[in-house]
Amino acid sequence: MYRVMIVDDEPLVRQGIIRSVNWDNHGVEQIEEANDGLQALEKYRKTKVDILITDIKMPRMNGLELIRALREENAHPIIIVLSGYSDFEYLQEAIRMEVTDYLLKPLDPEELHEVIGTAVSRIRMKRRGDALARAGKNLLRENTFLRLIEGNIGNNELKEKLKNLNIRINKGTYRVSVFQILSQDETDKKELALMIYAAANVCDELMRERQYGLSFPFMENYVILLYDRHQTLAQIRSFEEEVRGTLAQILKVKVKSGMGVEVEELEEVACSFQEAKKSLEEQNGGTPDKVYSKLVGDLLQYLKEHYRDNPSLKEIAAAFYVNPSYLGYIFKKEYGESFIDCVNRHKVEYAKEQLLTTNLKIYEIAEKVGFTDTRYFVKIFKKYMGVNPSKLRSPE
Repeated sequence: MYRVMIVDDEPLVRQGIIRSVNWDNHGVEQIEEANDGLQALEKYRKTKVDILITDIKMPRMNGLELIRALREENAHPIIIVLSGYSDFEYLQEAIRMEVTDYLLKPLDPEELHEVIGTAVSRIRMKRRGDALARAGKNLLRENTFLRLIEGNIGNNELKEKLKNLNIRINKGTYRVSVFQILSQDETDKKELALMIYAAANVCDELMRERQYGLSFPFMENYVILLYDRHQTLAQIRSFEEEVRGTLAQILKVKVKSGMGVEVEELEEVACSFQEAKKSLEEQNGGTPDKVYSKLVGDLLQYLKEHYRDNPSLKEIAAAFYVNPSYLGYIFKKEYGESFIDCVNRHKVEYAKEQLLTTNLKIYEIAEKVGFTDTRYFVKIFKKYMGVNPSKLRSPE
């Protein structure tokens, strides 16, 4: 939804603009009014509207002064300037301050409608871009810390990644705790993923308040707490009880946790993580659930839906903002099977289903699952099923 402010010292002009546009069609839910630049600036600081429509000539603070003040405060709403033919010099200066559009008085309702539509489209595209950038940064952050706790990142690369992410880890002693979020049976996967990120954000906020370190989501229902300065065991246990209480109060979830040993170097964080994981597994009877990191979980879901499109690890890694070699390594480590074996197994299982339930010829089934070479398909099918596809269909 979007918010608009109309700035003009003539009330009739403001009302005319309001009546000329079907704001609901543009997704506008709030319209503010101001009778000069000074009032508009004060209101903007409170409302942070998305679109600002302003006249140029007004008392106290004119439109140009308003735009200049907004830019000085690093505020960048979409700005549409209203001007008369005699305001050309003012309009040139407004354009230099990167206004989005301008309208000549008297206003043409159709032109106003079109300009508002264009402005809303620009905001929508910017929000989408911002959301993608945030998602990419979150994935890079998670990937960096995942590699840290698994001992799969060098010091120089880690420093560069942390610098790019604007994250500071103190030099001191380090300890890892693993929190397992205990979800209800009826909780679906999407809801659980949102819950894990919410839990990680709560933990991260509490960690930063105490200046204890930071936290991040891990696998499908875990949160990692990375302590980056020395705390006594009593301090940590007291803090983690507070975390449990906060998560129970805010998210209505219970947690189990395992704590690792304190280490002195970042390279040893992986050892602390293994100890924490082992402690948690012992609480679960020594049989940890089969869970995957979000990265591998997302990849498995993608393969399930697109295995017939012959996806390449390089293409997927680029979309996931990770190194292909690392993605292949972490996938095999967690899933127990290589990327290409996983893709081929999906293809063969679907092909088996088609062989048993349809009258399609073998070459047609091969093409359906993404094989252009039928002989190669037969070879791959036999590798996973132990028999040729023709034998499966006619076992005798």
